[in-house]
Amino acid sequence: MRLRPVLLATCVAVPIAVGAAAQQEADRRLDAAIARFRAALDPGDSLDIGQRRVDPVTGEATLSRVTLRHGNSTTTVEEVNLRDIGETRVGRATLRGLRGSDGAPAAAPAPAPAPSAAPGTKGPVAAPAPTPGSAAPAGGTAVMTIGRVDLTGLNLPNAAGGPRVDWATAAVDSMVVETVGFDIPNSGRAEAARLSLTGYTPGAAREALVEGMSFVEDPAKGQGRMRLGRARLTGAVLPQIGQPFDPWSFAADSAVVEGAALNVPQENVEMEVGRVQVDGWGEGRLTSARLEGFRMAGTSRDTGPIDMRLGRFAFNGIAARDTALAIVNQTNPPQAAPGQAQGAEAEGFTFSMQGRQVAAIGAIRARNDWDVTTPTTQIGRLTVEGVAVDLPPEAGGAFLQGMGYQRLSGGLENVTRLMRPTGQVVADPFNIRVDGMGTLGFTVDLRGYQIPQPGTPAPKPEDFMAMLAPLQVASMTIRYTDEGLIPRLVTQQARSTRMQEAQLREQFAQMALTAPVPGSTGKDSPNIAAIRQALASFARQPGTIEFAIRPRQPMPLLEFMNLSSMQPAQVAERLNLTATASPRR
Repeated sequence: MRLRPVLLATCVAVPIAVGAAAQQEADRRLDAAIARFRAALDPGDSLDIGQRRVDPVTGEATLSRVTLRHGNSTTTVEEVNLRDIGETRVGRATLRGLRGSDGAPAAAPAPAPAPSAAPGTKGPVAAPAPTPGSAAPAGGTAVMTIGRVDLTGLNLPNAAGGPRVDWATAAVDSMVVETVGFDIPNSGRAEAARLSLTGYTPGAAREALVEGMSFVEDPAKGQGRMRLGRARLTGAVLPQIGQPFDPWSFAADSAVVEGAALNVPQENVEMEVGRVQVDGWGEGRLTSARLEGFRMAGTSRDTGPIDMRLGRFAFNGIAARDTALAIVNQTNPPQAAPGQAQGAEAEGFTFSMQGRQVAAIGAIRARNDWDVTTPTTQIGRLTVEGVAVDLPPEAGGAFLQGMGYQRLSGGLENVTRLMRPTGQVVADPFNIRVDGMGTLGFTVDLRGYQIPQPGTPAPKPEDFMAMLAPLQVASMTIRYTDEGLIPRLVTQQARSTRMQEAQLREQFAQMALTAPVPGSTGKDSPNIAAIRQALASFARQPGTIEFAIRPRQPMPLLEFMNLSSMQPAQVAERLNLTATASPRR
C-alpha cells in the first residue's frame, strides 16, 4: 500500500523534471544564439532585450522591445519570435514593428509596466526602446520602419575560430518583408508594400521580388514622384555579404520590371514604362530583352506640350553584358558566331506636339543571320514600315500641302551581305520609299572591310578616317523611281512661270542635252553622252533613272570621298559613271 504514494509522486516529479530540463535546454539555445549575435557586434555596439519568454514544450522564443545600437544608428523591434533554434540555424523567425534611425537617437519613452511573471519569463534587462513607427527624430535623422519580417531556414555558420557569425556564408530559404517606409532627410520618403527573397545562398539567389514601391520627393526639394508596381529577379549571381559589389560580375536568368512611372513637375517631365524584361544577363551569355508601354511627356518653351510613345521594343541573341563592358573599356565588342541569329524590333512609335501627332513609325525590324548555302556569309536585313510625318505649317507643312501632300508616309528596306573571309560588303537593295513621291534606291559593293577583333582597342573618333582607309568601292548605283513628285513639281513650276507643262519639260530636257560640263573638251565622252540622254529622257517622261558607278578597278573609299575637288567630266571618267532612264510602266 505504501507503493501508491511513491508512484503518484513519481508521476508528478518526472513531468516537472522533464519540463525543467526542456526549459533549461530551450533557454540554453536562446542564450547561445544571443551570445553569437553579440559576438558579431563591433566594439561600442550593444544589444538590449526588454523581455524574453521561452515555451518549454516547443522551444519557441519570444523577445520583446529589442534594441540594437551601432554607432549613431539605433534599431528597435517590438517583438521577435524564434522557432527551431539550433546551434547555427533558426528554422523560422518573425520580427514585428521594426524601426531604425541613423543619427542622434531620440529620447526613450518611459518604461512600460513590467508584466507579471510567467514560466520561462525573465524580467526586463534594458530600458524599453522607442516605439517603432513613430515620427522621425528631429535634426535630419533618417528613419526606416518595417511592419513585419518573416524568415525561414536561416543558416548562420560560425566564423573560423569562434562563435561569431560568418555573414559571408549566411543563407536563408526565404525572407518576406512587409510595409517598409524610409524617410530620407532633405530627400523624401520611400515605401514598399512587400519585399521577398527566396533561396539565397552565398553568392546566389533563386528569386528576389519587390512590390508596391514608391518615392515622394521632399516638398522643399520639389514635387517628384516615382512608382514601381513590381520588380522580379530570378537566378541571380550576387556578391557574398560584406563583399564589394562588382556590377560586371552580376548575372541573372531573368529580370522583370512592371508598372514604373516617374513624374518630375519642376522639370515638366513624365515617364511611364508598362513592362521591361531582360533574360540571360551575364558573362558569355546571349541576352534577350523586351520593353512594352513606354511613354515620355513634357513641356518645352519652344514647342509646348510634347508626347512620345513606344508600344514595344525587343532584341535577342546579343551578348549584352559583354558588349556593354567592351563599350566601357573602349574595346571591340564580341561578334556573332556562325549560325547565331540576332534580331531587334520596335513597334508603335509616335511623337506628338501640342496634342497633334507629328511623326509615327509602325514597325522597325532588324535581323542578322547567316547564309545557309555559304555559312561564312552574314546577312543583315532592315525594314521600316508605316512611317508617317505630319509637319506643322511653319516647319514645311504648308509647302507640302501646297503640292497636295497632307502628310508623308513610306518605309525603308535594306539587305546587306558580309562575306567574312574576303571582307566584301554588298548592300542590295537599300530603298527609301515615300508614298506618292517616289523611291530612292542604292546598291553598294565595298571591298577590304576588316572585321574588328573582339577585345582589341576600339577605334577612337579621331581615327575614323584611318578606319575607312582599307575600304574600296567596287560599284555603286543610285536609282530614283518617280511616283508623282516630279509631275507635281513641274505643275507648280509651270504655274509660277506661266508656262505650259510640256514646254517646261522640254526646256529641262534641252538644258540636260546642251549644258556645258566643266572639264569637258570638245565632243562628249560616251559616259557624258549617256548621262545627258538619261536626264533628258527623264525630264520629258519621268519614270526611273539610274546612275551607275563601276570603276575599272576598285577605288579607295578615301579617294572616292575627295572626288569633289575634280572637274565633273573627270569624275565621270574616273568612276566610269553612266546613267539610264526608262518611262513609267
